Amino acid sequence: MDNSAGLFEQLQQRLACASEPLEVLNQFEAELLYAFPAEATSVVELVASWGHRLGVLTREDIDGFV
Repeated sequence: MDNSAGLFEQLQQRLACASEPLEVLNQFEAELLYAFPAEATSVVELVASWGHRLGVLTREDIDGFV
């Protein structure tokens, strides 16, 4: 991961040029889980929240998931 930009900014940049935003979101989550395995619950919640905030996930997508 590129540490020069914040994680949210990195995700925004990746999504800006993505043809499959959900795949980008899943890959980003996988990278964070690999880097921070002890924080798995927080990572999943954070990525779901950011995915919703950025319009990749709908509220229905994350209901019952987080």
